[in-house]
Amino acid sequence: MTRTGFVAAMVAGVLACVCAGEVDAQWSRSSLQAQGVKLPRQWGLGVSYYKQDQPYGVDSLTLGIPGFPPGVADTLKVDNHTETTHAVLDYWLLPFLDVEVLFGKIKGTTDVALSQLNVGLPLTDIAVHYDGKVYGAGLTLAAGGERWFGSLTGQYTTADLDVVDSSVKAWVVSPRLGLDFGNSTLYVGGMYQRPEEKHSGSYEVAGLGVVPYEVTLGGKNGWSYLAGLTWSIAENWVLVVESGFGVRDSTLVNLTYRW
Repeated sequence: MTRTGFVAAMVAGVLACVCAGEVDAQWSRSSLQAQGVKLPRQWGLGVSYYKQDQPYGVDSLTLGIPGFPPGVADTLKVDNHTETTHAVLDYWLLPFLDVEVLFGKIKGTTDVALSQLNVGLPLTDIAVHYDGKVYGAGLTLAAGGERWFGSLTGQYTTADLDVVDSSVKAWVVSPRLGLDFGNSTLYVGGMYQRPEEKHSGSYEVAGLGVVPYEVTLGGKNGWSYLAGLTWSIAENWVLVVESGFGVRDSTLVNLTYRW
């Protein structure tokens, strides 16, 4: 199945669940709201800007140099910068379960410091620049009390890139715990990310000319920290600002219309 087909299947599954659970979800919401439980509006349509910088590890590296030892690349320095701008549609299928789909644009740069390797030939770094479309889906489990809340979000994203021989995908899990102040919240949490990038192409080596390369990259460190806030800036509008720090630096800004 293609990446686009996989995401389309996830979207279809989410919509099927929405249709199947509509009656029960509405009944559950009505029952809880009658007891004075505060719930978010069921539908949300928003736009997000997200950027992150993080180190990668080399899972595998093949370089068309005679006698090149693949294991020598294990300690290479690899840095990644990624930015996305995407739309997010979400729906509270149950009072404790939110499902979402997203679509947008991605651009990024991955720098592989091949100049660090000593293979008897002078090597230069590889910098892979890419743009494309990003797709994804996810769900959030949530619970809370009068002044507190907790949530656990899981997401899968993949991309169709303008670089033919490149692919980018990631699994993300984010727990959060926060305080509710009425029209705003403050929270802290963490992000576990398992990315995978694959790139292949040609690379010029002094004395040899152009040689092929193929590299598979993964996250060097899984967990980073999160801190953020939400603010109901109007009756139907919610603003989210979130910052990540630790081994991964990230920034998220999201504006959502809920109804």
